[in-house]
Amino acid sequence: MAHEPQPREPQQVADGNNVGGGIYQNRGAPMFVGDGMQVHLTDQRPGHVSRRAVLTGLGSVALTSVGGWIGYLILGSEEAEKPAKGTATKAPSDRDVLTGHAGAVNAVAFSPNGRTLASASADGTIRFWDLSSRVTTATLTGHGADVTSVAFSPDWKTLASASTDSTIRLWDLARGATRTVLADHTGPVNSVAFSPDSGSLASGSTDRTTRLWRTASGKCTAVLRKSPATVNFVMFGPDGSKLLAAYADNTVGFWDTAHTGDGPSVLTVNDISSVNSLAISAPVIAVGATPGIVRLWNGDKSVGPLLETDSPVNALAYHRDGRRLAVGTSSGTVLLWDTKTYKILGSPFTGHTGAVTSVAFSPDSKVLASASEDRSVRLWRV
Repeated sequence: MAHEPQPREPQQVADGNNVGGGIYQNRGAPMFVGDGMQVHLTDQRPGHVSRRAVLTGLGSVALTSVGGWIGYLILGSEEAEKPAKGTATKAPSDRDVLTGHAGAVNAVAFSPNGRTLASASADGTIRFWDLSSRVTTATLTGHGADVTSVAFSPDWKTLASASTDSTIRLWDLARGATRTVLADHTGPVNSVAFSPDSGSLASGSTDRTTRLWRTASGKCTAVLRKSPATVNFVMFGPDGSKLLAAYADNTVGFWDTAHTGDGPSVLTVNDISSVNSLAISAPVIAVGATPGIVRLWNGDKSVGPLLETDSPVNALAYHRDGRRLAVGTSSGTVLLWDTKTYKILGSPFTGHTGAVTSVAFSPDSKVLASASEDRSVRLWRV
């Protein structure tokens, strides 16, 4: 399998922080902290939902969010409409199977420049992987239970991590240390996401609330309740004015972040028991659910035929072309679905021996990462 071109090495700007290792920058923005940095995260029950989502589209301005990193792209109509390509289905080489976690890998997220991948595991750690060497450059510990979600802030200054210990940690990447512990949730936290301006963080929990936090102060600014159902997944809209929450029933809530005292608009999806994952190629929303389906929505209208899979859909991620959708399932396979022709491209990506828990495209969408309960991360050339 072909590998990504080697990007320019970042400048090392500091050594020997309070937990060891080095701090690196790329064009002045903190990228990752080197060896010795520790963070403890949490595991998830079998069949837990994905923590990844990709937003793409909105006219000529496309927004891509991978694991909390958000970047804006300009997509002309020619790029947005060009035919989706097929995909190779050759299994990754040994070099492209990342192992080292001692528990299920619950989430993956690419850094903004695509050189580093963060993985969160049931073994209570987050690992940073250098994608040029495929080695772990840092291991983060600190949570008292499984890590369920990780997100890079758009300004690269903060990493947010969620845990079944009912807390969220905000990590200062420049110092390599926890800056704030957010402890208002009363149940395991399933998902975290930054607003586009990095000023706010959203979280969703089994305590049936969605919370908004100020990133700088760690103050909770709103507690959003829709129904007596666990919040599986949260994400902001492109301009930060909307917050989407997926629930462990058959609904998705849309909140106006400027008027959090108002109730949400609600999308109801028939014939499912849980909304596990979301992705957006505006104006279309993809909903991944239990049982195994992906359904597309434009407003409150269903779009085209649904995709039926052999097991619950845990993870969704849109390619930057706004057309190809990666679908991770509990059977351990990853599908690439053309959302314009409603056809599967190529053969399923296979090799995982446990449920796929998370999928994420690199910022240039040339590489797809999949995480699994089999304790591994696999990198696929797309």
